[in-house]
Amino acid sequence: MKKIKYIALAIIGIASIEIANAQGNAPMLGGGVQGYVPRISFDGGKTIRNIGGVQREVEGSPFINEKWTKGIVYFVNGQSGEAEKLNYDAIDKVLVTQRDGQEMLYSQPIKEFILKDGTKDRKFRKVNDNFYEVLYDGNTKLLKLHTKAIIETASYGSAQPINKIGDEAIFYVAGPNNTFEQVKNDKALLAAVSAKQEAVKKYVKDSSLNLKKESDMVKLLTYFDSL
Repeated sequence: MKKIKYIALAIIGIASIEIANAQGNAPMLGGGVQGYVPRISFDGGKTIRNIGGVQREVEGSPFINEKWTKGIVYFVNGQSGEAEKLNYDAIDKVLVTQRDGQEMLYSQPIKEFILKDGTKDRKFRKVNDNFYEVLYDGNTKLLKLHTKAIIETASYGSAQPINKIGDEAIFYVAGPNNTFEQVKNDKALLAAVSAKQEAVKKYVKDSSLNLKKESDMVKLLTYFDSL
């Protein structure tokens, strides 16, 4: 009976050591969080996507940045972690990190992340099911939605169409009273700040703002919040 007991304890001890070793080899996030999931979406540097149930090569990149950048990830549970290589896939709407050449997804829900793009920190915040780049984060907010889609185009001399990735940026103004309005043009932007429209229109004219420029849109909302 004692012999059986010793064998059982030995098996438990070996299992405990194996589990500890497996956890020790698992990738770690800041704060000691384990949470990466391998991702397979590239093949030899080519973008591969499921189109009509068939894996096909696509021209272009689903990522918003040409290069991987350093960044910080903020999770819903209040923890955060730094990463050496981050990028945002605007087709799958997921933040992707890279470790030893392998693309990985975070298993924990993400609230916000920052991409350190050169000297500029670009902040992205999750609203509903999308991540928006926060261009202005005052009482009123200017948000930019990066979208990408696969576009099928005819190929001359070939029956096989070419699949390319096209991109578009959509702007939104989020107000303090939970308003969320898409801004398609100058008129829509001014309508989003209609509470003080006369003062805003004068400011736009006096400052010679071009409301098609992101920087001038930010100036307008900064002024609006100051009134």
